[in-house]
Amino acid sequence: MLSNKKFSIKQIADIFEVCEITVSNWITAWYEQGVSSLFDDKRSGRPSIYSQEEASLLKSFVDEEPHQLKRAQSLIQNSTGKECSLGTVKRTIKKI
Repeated sequence: MLSNKKFSIKQIADIFEVCEITVSNWITAWYEQGVSSLFDDKRSGRPSIYSQEEASLLKSFVDEEPHQLKRAQSLIQNSTGKECSLGTVKRTIKKI
């Protein structure tokens, strides 16, 4: 929108505190892909350590005692033999 209002690439880069190449890439993507360029593509990442069934089991442990994440963490570790952090427990629950 700023480019359309005749702001320079440098001015836009200063506003968003990014380099001019980034702004140029944004504008190019907009003209090539339109609105869909505003959304991030899927990115590869580390695969989940839990299968869908294990994640469902973890969720059932958390549902039993929602304020006892460490207990759910311990139960899933005993059930699967897989260790994980509390952060992993939280992320896994949010996905389901």
